[in-house]
Amino acid sequence: MTEKILKYKNKPHWEHLSSVGEGTRVVISDAENFPKFFKGYNADVEHLKKIRKSKYPELGDINFFGIWNGDGEDHQERTNDYSGYEVPCDFIDNTSCFSAWGKVIDKPTNDSFPHNYIVDGTRTSSSPINKKVGMNLDFWRAEVDDITATFKDGEVIKATAKKGNKVLQKLLKEKGFLGQLKEYILKDSKVLSQILVFHNSSNENLLDLFNQGYVLKKTKVCSIDIYSGKIGIGLDGSDPEFYGNQVLSRAECIYNCYLGNGTYDIFDLELEDQKNHENKNKKESFGTILDLNQLELNQKATFTMEDIIEIFSSEYFQ
Repeated sequence: MTEKILKYKNKPHWEHLSSVGEGTRVVISDAENFPKFFKGYNADVEHLKKIRKSKYPELGDINFFGIWNGDGEDHQERTNDYSGYEVPCDFIDNTSCFSAWGKVIDKPTNDSFPHNYIVDGTRTSSSPINKKVGMNLDFWRAEVDDITATFKDGEVIKATAKKGNKVLQKLLKEKGFLGQLKEYILKDSKVLSQILVFHNSSNENLLDLFNQGYVLKKTKVCSIDIYSGKIGIGLDGSDPEFYGNQVLSRAECIYNCYLGNGTYDIFDLELEDQKNHENKNKKESFGTILDLNQLELNQKATFTMEDIIEIFSSEYFQ
């Protein structure tokens, strides 16, 4: 057993995941629903339907949802095969984008290979590598997934992937790539118990409202079904020329549901002034939160003002 052990801090914490929604609606759904039901910018719909039919023949010739409101079928008119939620973001113009945050916890594991120690042996990552984690674009195009990496003395010495393995093997020969892969595998030792998407581009006033006596309220708005084990957030609005005409739509960000498939609840968050009853603007809606923790022993995650304070005390807002 090597003495070179890489450790993570075990305390749950909030991390900025990405910015989503630049020029597109912000949808939360199963990651597999994005290529099934949404079309991108300037898409050749009939061409996409032919591609989709070869991959998802069970969908037939149903229409696509559009990438923004008023484009394509109405996202709210859901089919029997689809469940998702459109975050009520406050778009100022088509350059508006919104912060997505995740509550990071330790991944449940067995005693033989604790997740917060990387030593000699193998480690599997089931998070698809995409452009949001800063990896090579070829990974995103090939959708490399289900990677198994072999560690020796805390370093990756080889790796294989069930999906996109040819691309992975090519990139493993590039200088510096093993280090990138190591960091990615280590990051996958953590999981998300909650995902928060802010409704506004600027949110610095939230702490001021809290100091004025506003109280946090959390209201359930819907539940969504996850069947692929992965959550998708936002719509990738890239032009077809960027990825090629043979590529269906995809989510901007994709994350694992560490408890697997099932039904997950979505809540809208707001601050309410319960002291000044004459305040005409007594409620301030500010975010939507997806609870990924509730299947385990029927325990639902909490979200409190302490979470807001932690987020706004992070380096991201400094």
